[in-house]
This record gives sequence, structure tokens and C-alpha cells, in this order.
Amino acid sequence: MAKLTSEQIAVYMRYLSQWEEKDEALEKTFRFQNDEDAVRFVQLLCEKVRENQHMPELHLKKGQVHVKLYSVDDDGVGITGRDFALAMAADQIFRQFA
Repeated sequence: MAKLTSEQIAVYMRYLSQWEEKDEALEKTFRFQNDEDAVRFVQLLCEKVRENQHMPELHLKKGQVHVKLYSVDDDGVGITGRDFALAMAADQIFRQFA
């Protein structure tokens, strides 16, 4: 999938809640009331990962999950539509814990 331009990324960012664009990636830390909810969030997100065949970086610690999304191809690292699709899915899953 083609990397998005900075203009395209700016448009897509409007649809995300509290995500940051950093170093050719999308990043967000999700905070939960307890460790069990954080683990369940990771499990649900992994279902979306399998569906989209797109692997994020996930860091789980003390009721928090840090998600980093980016794509790698022959042209290097960048942000694609797949990254935004998974970010939107993560936000949707997180709403179940609010």
C-alpha cells in the first residue's frame, strides 16, 4: 500500500482521537482502570490485526497499552491507509472500556 503524503495524513488525523504522528508512525497510549482491561484490549486489537494482516508495535505495562503503527516496504518506513484503519479500530475497541 502506498505511503500517504503529509496532506493526506493531516486529513486522516482529524478522524483520530489523541493520536500523534511521530517519526513516520502513528502513536497513542491507551490508559485503563486495571491491568485486566489492558490485556483484554490487546486481545481484541490482535483480532483486528489478524483481519488486516498488519502488525503494530504494542507495549503493555501497568494498565497502559502504547500502540505504534507504521508500514515498511521497499521504499522504507511510512504511514499508510492500513495504519489509519487499525488506529480507528483501536479507538473503537477502547470505547468499550470507557
